[in-house]
Amino acid sequence: MVDAHGWIQRITPQLRGISRLIVLGCGSGDHLARLVEIFPPSKILVIDKNAENWRECRKRFALELTEVQFLALRTPGELFARPGSKSSTTIFEFVKHSYTIARYLPATASDPEFYDEIEGLISGRTQISFAALLKCRPELSTLFEQVPQLSRVHQIDEERISIKNIMAALSPHAEQSDVLLVRALGELIA
Repeated sequence: MVDAHGWIQRITPQLRGISRLIVLGCGSGDHLARLVEIFPPSKILVIDKNAENWRECRKRFALELTEVQFLALRTPGELFARPGSKSSTTIFEFVKHSYTIARYLPATASDPEFYDEIEGLISGRTQISFAALLKCRPELSTLFEQVPQLSRVHQIDEERISIKNIMAALSPHAEQSDVLLVRALGELIA
């Protein structure tokens, strides 16, 4: 079992150079109360299946967690289900910045498949979530549309998106702009 202090020590290196943190798993909130001591609470988003967990955390750590944002999702599909919904708006706001995802194992162990899917969606690992994340990065989205060779990425049979798949979709004689674009897209899907 991972305790809150050990979890904080393990994720602290991931926090260097990022401006947003997405935490998967709310649990009792001990890890969150410690987290806000080292990371700005307004820059933290917690995702959990159970809204009751968040209510309990807020009772226990009212002042510490006031600025932390929370999303309760019954299914991973709710994340991007409706454009303009609270969940999609919140996620898009977070991924416009440099961010990382940290999973709190004790809170996510009850349904690892659910949290795997959430992490994949946020990371742009599927074609659907990749397209959704491109919408919040207009500078990359525009480049993606302007390079004809990259349109073949949409024809890849695999559901998962990776730099390897994008590179395979490009011709072996890609222009310099294509190489720069692939590096930029790596930000979304690394």
